[in-house]
Amino acid sequence: MEKGATKSKGNTKSNENEEVLNNFFDQNAEKKKYLCIGKMLEKLEEMGILPLENPNLKGFMDFISTKGNKLTREEFIKAVGLTGDLITKALTNSLSIPNFQEFKYVLKRIFDICRSDDRGEVFYLTLAVPKFDMDTWTAAVFTISGRAAYFGDIEVKFTIQSAIKPIMYALAVELLGVEEVMKIVGMTYHMGKPTELNSFNEKGIPKNANINTGGIALCSYIRNVALKNKTKAQVFDYVLNFLKDLAGGKYVSFSNLSYMAEKESMSKNKSIIYHLKKKKCLAENANLDDLEFYFTTCSFEVDAHSFSTMGATIANYGINPVTKKQVLKVETCKYTMAMMQYCTPTPTWIRDVGLPAARGASGAFLLILPRQFAICLFSPRIDNYYSSYRAKSFCQALAYHYNLNIFHVKSRLEKETEERKSIKVLKPCQWHCVLYAIASSGTAVDLASMGFTPLDDAKFFKQEVVIEYLEKWISLKTGIPASNNE
Repeated sequence: MEKGATKSKGNTKSNENEEVLNNFFDQNAEKKKYLCIGKMLEKLEEMGILPLENPNLKGFMDFISTKGNKLTREEFIKAVGLTGDLITKALTNSLSIPNFQEFKYVLKRIFDICRSDDRGEVFYLTLAVPKFDMDTWTAAVFTISGRAAYFGDIEVKFTIQSAIKPIMYALAVELLGVEEVMKIVGMTYHMGKPTELNSFNEKGIPKNANINTGGIALCSYIRNVALKNKTKAQVFDYVLNFLKDLAGGKYVSFSNLSYMAEKESMSKNKSIIYHLKKKKCLAENANLDDLEFYFTTCSFEVDAHSFSTMGATIANYGINPVTKKQVLKVETCKYTMAMMQYCTPTPTWIRDVGLPAARGASGAFLLILPRQFAICLFSPRIDNYYSSYRAKSFCQALAYHYNLNIFHVKSRLEKETEERKSIKVLKPCQWHCVLYAIASSGTAVDLASMGFTPLDDAKFFKQEVVIEYLEKWISLKTGIPASNNE
């Protein structure tokens, strides 16, 4: 009886999926006979599915590449079958972000608004590596299902700097175990500059791993204890390969320019390592080589694609969304995301955003929503706490729009299953709410420079009553017939 019921349920689901695929084909095919491959790929991109960048979709791409530029209905269904259930789930709104096109639109609006924020200065070490304009602004979101969206100067490469500290913490937990790591660095909140010398807890160890004292202490134990049998070159290779695993094989390199600039201005960090040694916070064989290793980790180079994927791996509790490899243990990711809350980008971060975040003096910024996605942001204009002004404003507006703060009683999460929760796509928010959230953080808002109007928003969200009202109002003001209002 139960087996029969299960089989019937499975058949029903299969029939529903086939119906969805047929509907997609009918809506996009020429005379309901042939589906243009280019148009199909455009539709997939709107849903955040980028077959050329996802190795899991290689079979799909290999198949359609043999079919010229059109697919029959049968070929389309077969091609979708080669993607596992990714495309089917996207079409049935079964992934963690149901309406990805609307989600991208919201991100793009916030991204464009935040571009007008020109506060902050470029960190002097970043200026020593002149690879980009000081007004560079880029963002990349990567979900745990492997969907992606990119905005701005996405080809720019940048050094991770201190934003790598949570990742090195995760590596330390993997190699040494969480109990040993808790003896090296604490989990005590620190709201101050991460470079402060006096940043120890009541046990006499660094408050957390997100500050320089904690980062240097962890590097000392990784190099001298966890990887003590490896040469300097082997340790470098080990960490580089670890980062590449987190990034799913995407771009990770090393900036020798940044490394040399760090070494030339190492006096303050030298005092930190001597202070750590005096307080017995370093490994037994610690020396200045540990400081060089710390500089090395800060000088690894990424782009928005790869850094967002690293964050998504942590958000997915260690499983890389691209390779499906378990790079980190579940426990490691839990402790890493918790630790990220102990040195926040702003004094009011917990209240305003409430999500795990990491930032570097280069302008690199990483935001994580557990079991959902990670967003990498990069803008070299930073504040006194080495946080990108634009990135902070972006995160605050996004958290406000979707009510993402994990400390709020009413959250954006709607229960689907115990294992998986999805981000609730809210009814179109009145954009003045989001603009207020950004403006309250001090961001200049220049709507005219964004190229969007209330009518554009109404048309995108298919708000027919609003469209009709605005077109009539514009017609009365301009004398132009409503049908010509674009």
